[in-house]
Amino acid sequence: MEQDLFDPRTTQYRPQNALLLAKASLLAYKSPESIKPEVERWGFPQFAFIDRKDTQVFLSGNSEMILLAFRGTEPRTLQDWMTDSKMKRKKWTVRKSPSRL
Repeated sequence: MEQDLFDPRTTQYRPQNALLLAKASLLAYKSPESIKPEVERWGFPQFAFIDRKDTQVFLSGNSEMILLAFRGTEPRTLQDWMTDSKMKRKKWTVRKSPSRL
């Protein structure tokens, strides 16, 4: 089961965690009917798909964690491009970041 590869308690980078999150990002573009059985196979029995205006997201979870994946800009959807183009310039200053967080 792919969910076994994901460690929700780690504070370090893990390739297995990155892979599952990348798969979830791709899965977000599919239909809810396609997403649900896949996340159940990963070990997430709870599932919800939200489609509000121009935002789509799926949530899935189990007793240890919640997985949340949003769709990004869909290249063939004009409204997504129009939303992305609504930017405002803002002045900002680059600050020296600490070497350790």
